[in-house]
Amino acid sequence: MARFYADISKRYDKLFEKDTYFLNRAVLANVDGDKVNWSIETKVDANSKIDSKLTVKHDLGRENVQLETSLSKNPKFTINTTRLPFAKLKLSVVEPKLEGELSKQHEKVAWNVKGSYDWKAVGWEAETSVTYQGFEGLALGAKVTLDQASKDKPIALKDYNVKFEWQRNPDQTLVVQTEKKLATVKLGGFATLRENYVGFGQIELDRKNLKKLSWEAGIEKRVNDASTLTGIVRQGSGGSLLYKGKINKFEGHLAYNFDLQKPPAEAHSLQYKLSFNF
Repeated sequence: MARFYADISKRYDKLFEKDTYFLNRAVLANVDGDKVNWSIETKVDANSKIDSKLTVKHDLGRENVQLETSLSKNPKFTINTTRLPFAKLKLSVVEPKLEGELSKQHEKVAWNVKGSYDWKAVGWEAETSVTYQGFEGLALGAKVTLDQASKDKPIALKDYNVKFEWQRNPDQTLVVQTEKKLATVKLGGFATLRENYVGFGQIELDRKNLKKLSWEAGIEKRVNDASTLTGIVRQGSGGSLLYKGKINKFEGHLAYNFDLQKPPAEAHSLQYKLSFNF
């Protein structure tokens, strides 16, 4: 089946996302109750600010309902259903927004339509994306977003972007994608260098300022079937070293991050994420 736009290059994006390495100090507990599952996550950021989130999911067969509450955001209620004959439907309510999403996967084409309505600002936003995977190893995608911030504002073209992925095999992938109305172009990929070693890199070009070129590069080593060690260096004297390990139902992430352009007291940090699955 064709993948959705958000799923193209998902493994590649994870290698560069800041959330992969900047873990704060997080503890996550997941409880699998078959039809009812819940998880609670607590984070402490660099300023010692605590945030906690509780998520409860209930599987009703053709429907799936979810309630998410936290210390920093309004509660969010979501329902997913497969009862529509032409697409999957997802509806969410989180004050002050009502959100909806329709999605469908075919053998070669996948499409997704999202919309949100803000009843306080009386504004809306709509996003549509489509992907095509009609050639072996190739995935093409495009996304367009329209919005009207409030009823007295005109309808505007908020964003539009494209994405291209060529996957020779699961460990050899090339990705080209854009951001900010095609203004930013990212080119990169990852490939097996030798057994248990995967190298990856990315360059980012600002088309409005061709002199502004940034890059990131790293290596991921599979220590064993349950653990990996990843190192990444970023332009500007920054980087991260991440260890991920799993023992039965426990998983731990330990990350060392540095940025030598920051003041000495902020240049280095050691962060972790602990996950317990019951």
